[in-house]
Amino acid sequence: MTNLANAMSVDWLMRIGVYDENGQFNKNRTWKTLGQGAATHIIAAFDESIIPESGSYLVDGTVHDDLALPHAKDMESAKKLWTLNEQLVGEEFSI
Repeated sequence: MTNLANAMSVDWLMRIGVYDENGQFNKNRTWKTLGQGAATHIIAAFDESIIPESGSYLVDGTVHDDLALPHAKDMESAKKLWTLNEQLVGEEFSI
């Protein structure tokens, strides 16, 4: 558990299953430990074996592009998001 949920609405937390239909913490949901939650990020950042698959969608430390939603794989949207971020931070970045 982290404090991330403190910034989320109860309605949203209910939609994603953190809270049950009564607005109570969902004890039936399986939660990851902090290490399990961080593992995919560590793999994405440091595991050289995934370099050939850079930009892939990872689930539990494994490449699962088949599970990525269509908008997550849309290169036109990615370019727009990249440009918007450059505008927001006031700096251009090379890819």
